[in-house]
Amino acid sequence: MEKKELNIELSGCGVFCDNEKCTWESPLVDRKQYIDWVNKPCPLCGENILTEQDYQQSKQMEVIIDFLNTLTPEEFTAIGGGESIESLQNNPVFANTKGLDTLKMEGNAVVTIEVHNGVKITEIKNVED
Repeated sequence: MEKKELNIELSGCGVFCDNEKCTWESPLVDRKQYIDWVNKPCPLCGENILTEQDYQQSKQMEVIIDFLNTLTPEEFTAIGGGESIESLQNNPVFANTKGLDTLKMEGNAVVTIEVHNGVKITEIKNVED
């Protein structure tokens, strides 16, 4: 199997309070430190910062991305199933995703994924090579 260039990059970090009304966040926490935040109370409101389930989902996301990056372009396309914008809009993971309506199915895109209270794709945008 021919190795391809990195296709998906996991970027970003930080933790924030699970309470939607709370504004506490610590954006500089690295993903490798997430385990230290599991079931810890928010310093501002006392709510849980990172549940065990959210932590496990973040670890699963890393495994999925690592797997996808081992695929050849042909394998990656076959797994993708030729998704259309319309089929993505009907997928609950893409509910309320910013930028989905202007997404071009060709070229590179940056995808923002949140794993708090389930996996959600919150933003997607095309980028120039």
